[in-house]
Amino acid sequence: MFQRGLKVYEKTFGPEHPETAKALSCLLVHYMKVGDYSNAAPVCVRSLKIREKSLGPEHPETAEAWSRLGLLMLSLGGHKYAEPYFEKSLAISEKVYGPEHVQSETTLRNLIFLKIGLGKPWEAMGLARKYKAAAETAVFDILAFAPEHQLLRSQGPFSVRLISVLAAAGSPRVNAG
Repeated sequence: MFQRGLKVYEKTFGPEHPETAKALSCLLVHYMKVGDYSNAAPVCVRSLKIREKSLGPEHPETAEAWSRLGLLMLSLGGHKYAEPYFEKSLAISEKVYGPEHVQSETTLRNLIFLKIGLGKPWEAMGLARKYKAAAETAVFDILAFAPEHQLLRSQGPFSVRLISVLAAAGSPRVNAG
């Protein structure tokens, strides 16, 4: 059903139009819900590339596409590789909306949880301190109730499957800095 809808959008708007990117995002959500990551990766990357090209690298929808790529990485088990995608999304969201906007806060929350899962609680605390005391309290609460094995389990080796899926999809790289 989503694939048919995508074909209609591609025919109506063209393959590089922002509306086509929105249809790709719907298809991406579907693939992620059913666990079809080999199809999700190229759809996610294509949607991001369309948004960057047609809307610009600092557009809110481009920020959302970077965040979706981070979520895809998490779903594939590549926790440490999701970090730069969430950071990129957060930087765009903060610039466009400001740090108090719901989009910025949602991405910040994802990044804080990710850093905790990567065993970087002090970086998470730094992010929390940067914004508000309530977020800092949330980090302390998470650390207090999360068993150590849960924090460490996300630090395992990066899966060969993930590397091959992302390489086949032509995953973009994020420059640190």
